[in-house]
Amino acid sequence: MTKQSPRMMTKGEIHMAKKNKRPTPAVSVTNTPPQRFEFNPDYSMIKKDLARIGVLAGFFIAVLVALSFILK
Repeated sequence: MTKQSPRMMTKGEIHMAKKNKRPTPAVSVTNTPPQRFEFNPDYSMIKKDLARIGVLAGFFIAVLVALSFILK
């Protein structure tokens, strides 16, 4: 495997590279304290979903255990 040397940029490419540079936006720095707000998510629907998943998992495990005894 041979190493390829980087090719030289043409004048047009250099011009486009300079032209495409975006000016950086000015950032204002102030010492205002961050706004306070209370983060209070509602997990009631997630709790219901997790309970339903637990019931279904328990049911399917019970079915598998019962089938293992029946099919022996």
